[in-house]
Amino acid sequence: MPLHRLFCAGFGCLIAYAPYGVCAPVRFECPPRITTVQSLPEPVPGWRESLEPPFANERANPAGQSEHNLDYVQFSSGVPEERASLVPDRESPTVKGKWTATWRFAKSDEIWFSCWYRGTSVILSRQLPPAVRACSVRYNKNAGLSVEGVTCE
Repeated sequence: MPLHRLFCAGFGCLIAYAPYGVCAPVRFECPPRITTVQSLPEPVPGWRESLEPPFANERANPAGQSEHNLDYVQFSSGVPEERASLVPDRESPTVKGKWTATWRFAKSDEIWFSCWYRGTSVILSRQLPPAVRACSVRYNKNAGLSVEGVTCE
């Protein structure tokens, strides 16, 4: 599989022209909502298992599955569990209640992009291709600080 197709298959992005060292902007979209399961791996003798919010809410089903909305995105140096979160290099307001944050990465950095969700410890993450040198995140403060889009190049 050619490298430019690998980028697109792995990231659902615009085509990256890796053979020429040039990348078209790549858009990342976190799933807006995920479903998780909170339960014991096996029953505890003599005890009844119950679920506490957010798992026992109107969106949870009898199997203990519950939906969680995207809360924020993050970039880290290394896997997100290592807690090496990166702060933006620049933040700039665009329109009322909206702004863009931009991160720049060194050539040697191993950068991970992560999607964090409300009410769960589940994080979805993937490593950025080594050719990515900068990413911008567009936020909308008017919609509860929602992420409107992520573009990397």
